Amino acid sequence: METPNAATKAQEQAHEFAGHSVEAAATVSDTAMEEARRVTGELSSQVDSLLTQARTQLGAEVDFQMSRIAKNLHLLSRELEHMSMASRDSGADSAAGVLVERFAAHGEEVASYLDQAGPDGLFNDTKELARRRPAAFLIGAGALGFVTTRLAKHGGPKQPESAPAGSASQRPSPDVASTSSAELASGEPLRREGS
Repeated sequence: METPNAATKAQEQAHEFAGHSVEAAATVSDTAMEEARRVTGELSSQVDSLLTQARTQLGAEVDFQMSRIAKNLHLLSRELEHMSMASRDSGADSAAGVLVERFAAHGEEVASYLDQAGPDGLFNDTKELARRRPAAFLIGAGALGFVTTRLAKHGGPKQPESAPAGSASQRPSPDVASTSSAELASGEPLRREGS
């Protein structure tokens, strides 16, 4: 039989062991919590860095695309202006000539706006329009979506998979500015006087 002294000593050792176990568990728990905070902080820092990098790259791409659109609108406006001037010079003051002239002027205005406002200005103006006139904004967004879908669906000319040598698809494209609509329709240059 155990003596009361041995039993007490065993109880003391059990309590001491339990105390050490609780201390060790608390230390392990604290260490795990610190490590979790460190990992969470590091992950948060990396996510912030990636988001900043993505915003920067996206901003640069948007700036590039907006300047490209503005440049193309400037070119289109100039071409329309030349068409309108040619129509006036030939003495044909038609409704189409006036319409082309208006398109040229509005195209130039839009291109200048895009150059000046940039992506942030365009975004802020769009938000303001959506806030002031939600119906107009939704109609415009729907129309833009429809046009974009149509352009994406029927975007470019379809190339035949294999064309024989010397076929029409391999001919150099004519200068559109000096080509008549009949030439464009037939695909063959018309004979000009003196050529």
